Amino acid sequence: SPLMRQVLALAEQVAATDANILILGESGTGKNVLAKMIHRMSPRANKDFGTVNCPSLSAELLENELFGHRKGAFTGATDSAEGRVAKVDGGTLFLDEIGDFPLALQPKLLRFIQEKEYERVGDPTTRRADVRIIVATNRDLADMVRQGSFRQDLFYRVNVVALTLPTLRERREDVEGLARGFLRKFAKAYGRPARGFTDCGRDALLHYAWPGNVRELQNVIERAVILCNEEALDRRHLALDFSVASLAPMPQGAVTAPLEHTESRPPAPARVAHYFSEAPASWADPAGTEKDPLMRNEDGEPISLHDLERRQLEAALAAAQTLEEAARWLGIDASTLYRKRKAYGLK
Repeated sequence: SPLMRQVLALAEQVAATDANILILGESGTGKNVLAKMIHRMSPRANKDFGTVNCPSLSAELLENELFGHRKGAFTGATDSAEGRVAKVDGGTLFLDEIGDFPLALQPKLLRFIQEKEYERVGDPTTRRADVRIIVATNRDLADMVRQGSFRQDLFYRVNVVALTLPTLRERREDVEGLARGFLRKFAKAYGRPARGFTDCGRDALLHYAWPGNVRELQNVIERAVILCNEEALDRRHLALDFSVASLAPMPQGAVTAPLEHTESRPPAPARVAHYFSEAPASWADPAGTEKDPLMRNEDGEPISLHDLERRQLEAALAAAQTLEEAARWLGIDASTLYRKRKAYGLK
C-alpha cells in the first residue's frame, strides 16, 4: 500500500546511518519485523541483532538483562554474565515497548546511548559497546514526558528518526496479499490442503476491522489452515467476530452523544450508525423500505468524513480519562490520536 511504501522507503534511507530510531504503531503492526529489516539493510547486518522486551522484566532484571552482572553481585549470581549490550556489540539492540522502561533505570540507558558506556551490576568497571539502538512503543511518549513518567532527554535521544507503522485497517489493500502469504507458509509447515480462499472468505478478510492488526491476521490464518480440510478457506473457517464488542467500543453515550452546536460545524446527528458486517447488497430494513446509507445533519445534508472524525475524536477525548483510553476506544494508537488531536485543534 502507499502508506507502507512510504514507511519502507524512509526505513531504507535511515538504515544506512547509525541514527537511533523510534518505531511507533499499535500492537501487532509489525514493529519487531521492521526493526529486524532495518538491521539487515544496515552496515551492521553481519553483526548480531538483539531484542529486549521491556514490560516483561522488573527494573532489577532488566538492568541485568541489558548490562550483565559480576559473580556474587546478588544471591544466585554464581558466575559473571554478559548482558545483551555486550552480546550485540557492533550490532543492533531493539528495545520493544520502551514506554514501559522503568523510570529509575532510564538515566543508565540514557548514559549508554550518549556515551556508549555502562557498568555491569555489582561491577564498578566501566565498559564500552558500539551498539545501534532501535526502540518501539504503542504509547504516546510525548504525553508520558508531560506526565513525568518518561525522561525528556531520553525521549529526544531515542526519537532521532520516528517511523510510524499504519494499522492494518489503514492498509486494507495489503490484507489479501498478507493472508495468502500466511496461508502458503502454514499450509507448507503443517502439510494441510488449503491453497486459497472462497469469495466469501476473501470478502470477510477485507471487511473485518482487524483490531489486532497483522498479528491477528497471522493467527487467524494459522488456525484456519490447521482446522480446514478443504482447499479453499471460507468465512466459517476464519471464525471472525464482526460484533462491535470485538472492536473495544467506547462506553455507552460516548459514541452516540451529540456534541454542542458551534459556528464551525453543523449540529451532530442524534446518533452515529456503525456497520460491522460484510458489505450488504442492499440497505433495505426488515420492513422492506430503503434506508439512506449516509449520515446527515439536521438540515438533511450529508456529514463529511472530516466532521464525523472530528466529532468522534472530540467525544472520545471528553469521555476518556487518559489519551491511551480514548485511543483504545477509537481503535487507533495513542500517537496517531495525539497527531489527529493537534490537527483538529482539540484539547
